[in-house]
Amino acid sequence: MECIEHPAVTSIEQLRYLRTLKVSPVTGTLLEVHVAGGEVLDNPHAVAGIHNVRSISIPKKSDIYSFKFANFISYSVTDEMFIQTVTEEVFIGGRIRIYSKSHFLDCVSSATWATSEFPGRLLHFQLNTLDHTIDVVTVNPPHIEVYQD
Repeated sequence: MECIEHPAVTSIEQLRYLRTLKVSPVTGTLLEVHVAGGEVLDNPHAVAGIHNVRSISIPKKSDIYSFKFANFISYSVTDEMFIQTVTEEVFIGGRIRIYSKSHFLDCVSSATWATSEFPGRLLHFQLNTLDHTIDVVTVNPPHIEVYQD
């Protein structure tokens, strides 16, 4: 199984906090996801009876990481609150994962006519942030760019 070898992925894996900035509306067959590193920017406070809560915000002049998935087959965005850990799935990576075996990959294979013959070998990428898990099935690795807003 291959991994994403890109300096941005190395940087993302070293961030203490990672937030989803934007999942852009799909344009044709292009899905674009922006993520950035966050920092704890305030003092502990109480929210809904939970004490010592600290907000994590994206500071100004942060690096923004853009993942562009061209010709994707399917994607899913799940709020972090509802993610389940599944032990029989197989992946490499940390926050940015590539799965060789997953329920999402099985679901896409069952629900679409996409196969390894057409359009090609199906790849399951997953981006894990503090607020979302973004799953993408495609045949091409994402194009990754880094910029400052």
